[in-house]
Amino acid sequence: MSNIKKELVKYARLIAKAGFVIGTGGNISARYKDIVYLKARDADLAKAGIGDFVGYNLKKDKWISKKPASHEWRLHLSCFKARPDIYAVIHVHPPLVLALPTNIRIIKPDYYELKATVKTDIPVIKDLPAGTKQLADAVAKNIKKHNAVILKNHGIVTVGEDLEEAFVRAEALERMSLVLILRFLVKS
Repeated sequence: MSNIKKELVKYARLIAKAGFVIGTGGNISARYKDIVYLKARDADLAKAGIGDFVGYNLKKDKWISKKPASHEWRLHLSCFKARPDIYAVIHVHPPLVLALPTNIRIIKPDYYELKATVKTDIPVIKDLPAGTKQLADAVAKNIKKHNAVILKNHGIVTVGEDLEEAFVRAEALERMSLVLILRFLVKS
């Protein structure tokens, strides 16, 4: 258990250092057997410590921590329930992805780094209220067949076999967004 929390701390800080979140925004989770550990409410990823992650038992369908979980706990749990093959979920707000035109509905992994990391199309989910069951259900529906989704006007969700894979997928989405924006500027 402590190793998974150490990994969560490591990637929480990498996410903050990458500029994918500010303050208490964004959240991450990882699964170990039947337990999902996710960011506690109001925890700052840049300053996260082992105590900033709370546990949820998927098999027993109950919290094992007294501290409240992140506002987006439904989103994380819905991903793990939809995909038993994943062990990590990252939800962040990368600025370049958010700068993409809002009329995009799906991104094909034509860009080399997306082919190598994300490996699936990246659907864009319509603007839904943060922290809601409605958003969690929409993400779960799409994450069943995709390794990343964009939440319109909100952020992204990436999943993986571990935190490293989910993080690299988030990085690839942000780099791809920079490329798309630069291509647009060059054409203008």
